[in-house]
Amino acid sequence: MGNFLWFCAELLFLLSLSQALETGQVKVVVPSSSMLAIKDSSIVLPCHLEPETSAAGMEVRWFKGSFTDFLYLHKNGKETVGSVYKGRVSLVHPDLEKGNVSLLLKDITASDEGIYTCHVSPGQYFDERSLNMLVRERVFECSHPVRLYLSVIVIPAVLALFCFWASLLYAQRKKQGTVSSDAVYWCTARPCNTRRLRSLF
Repeated sequence: MGNFLWFCAELLFLLSLSQALETGQVKVVVPSSSMLAIKDSSIVLPCHLEPETSAAGMEVRWFKGSFTDFLYLHKNGKETVGSVYKGRVSLVHPDLEKGNVSLLLKDITASDEGIYTCHVSPGQYFDERSLNMLVRERVFECSHPVRLYLSVIVIPAVLALFCFWASLLYAQRKKQGTVSSDAVYWCTARPCNTRRLRSLF
């Protein structure tokens, strides 16, 4: 009997929460597709309220996995950051008044990959949505001036010089008669002579 009453109480709570959300209460919105983060960089995990409502006086909680194992908690005007994420997470505060509760995550590591939940509660009810973040290694870093110089100027210049040298060599060999149409025809018409092929280069 006790279990049945508990089930009824939970059902009534869920129905009241659903009704509150359908009668114009704010909803949490996050991207449906996965977010791709690069190791050792930063990323913003998007989350906002609809309709646009100030979240300054609300409880805003970002957590990964367990509800109590939060990365970031904004409650009663105070901020609390999880011990593992100290110095690495923060809200995009200038837009908090506009309902933007996106989370900035810095110095990303491979262990940061996973599902993150954005939880917002004005007090009488709550709403939350989850998004998936993937972490990948940086393939090539071009931000450093020297690396940028090498990739944009030096490498193309070397390739251009090589092509120019190859074209000059070909023209010189052709002028000397080393490369001839007879030689090409001879090699295609019958088994190629190794010595004759060597004379082409």
